[in-house]
Amino acid sequence: MAVGMLLRSDPDAGDRAMRESPGAVCCLRPRIRQQMPGWPSSRAPRTQLKVHLKLVEPTPLLGDAFAMTFILGLSGGIGSGKSTVTKVLAELGATTIDADAIVHQQQAAGQPMLAEIAAAFGEEVIADDGSLDREALGAIVFRDERARTRLGSIVHPPVIAEMMRRAKASVEAGDPLVVLDIPLLFEGRLSGRGSGAIMDFDETVCVWVTRAVQIERTVARDGCDASEAERRITAQLPIDEKREMADHVIDNSGAIAETRAQVEALVEKLIGAPLVGGKISRAAAS
Repeated sequence: MAVGMLLRSDPDAGDRAMRESPGAVCCLRPRIRQQMPGWPSSRAPRTQLKVHLKLVEPTPLLGDAFAMTFILGLSGGIGSGKSTVTKVLAELGATTIDADAIVHQQQAAGQPMLAEIAAAFGEEVIADDGSLDREALGAIVFRDERARTRLGSIVHPPVIAEMMRRAKASVEAGDPLVVLDIPLLFEGRLSGRGSGAIMDFDETVCVWVTRAVQIERTVARDGCDASEAERRITAQLPIDEKREMADHVIDNSGAIAETRAQVEALVEKLIGAPLVGGKISRAAAS
C-alpha cells in the first residue's frame, strides 16, 4: 500500500525535517505565494531561500550546480500511474527520488520507524515475519483522520529529510534533471504543510487519468472492490484539481508508448536540449 494512500500532511514535519537535514537548501521553499505574500517566486535566486527559512546553520550555495539542475516535482492520484512515469524518467537518465520507495526502506523490519508505528497503532500492524502489515495499518488509517495525521507525524520528517539529502547530493553532482515523486505534493501546497509545501521545485507535473480509470486500476492492483477504491481516491484531492495546479500534465490513460512520447517531449522541454540516443545528455543540457 503506497504512502500516498495512507498519509496526510503533518504541520510540524517541515520543521523537523529541516533540523534533521539543515544543509539541504537546494529543494526547500514553499511555492504557495498566493497564500503567503512575500515568499520568493519559483524562479527566484536560491539565496533567498535561506532568508525565508531562517536556517540556523546555513550552508554555502553550490555555485553553478544550481543552474545546471532542473528540479521537477511529480505527483498524481491513486491509480494514475506515477510509478510508470517515474520509471520512464529514470530510463531517460533523470535522477528520480521516490517518496514511496524511501518510506518502504524506512519501514523495513528492524528500522526505528517501524517500532514507532507499532508503538502508536499496536503490534497487530506487524506481520509474523516482523515486517509492516500494510493492509492492517491501512484498515486503521483510512477510516480515521486522526490516525492518518498521527501516522504522518511519524513518517514525514525522516522521509522529507532523506529526500532533501538525496536532492542536495544530485544538485552537487550537477545532474541535469532531478525528479521528486511525492504522492501528496499538491495537497501539501494547498494546506501549506508537508513535503509538497516545504520543498522547492522549478516546475511540477501531474500524472493524470480519468477517475474511472483510477478506480479500474486500483481495483486491479489492490484486489479491492470498486467502493473501497472510490473511498481511497476520495481521501485525496481530486485528480482534476491537481491537473489544474500543475505546470505540466502527462495523460497516462492510453498505451505506454503514448505516455513515453509525452515524457520524452517534456524532458526535452525542461532541460532545453534534445535527447541523445534516447537519453539525457549532461553535456547538451549544460
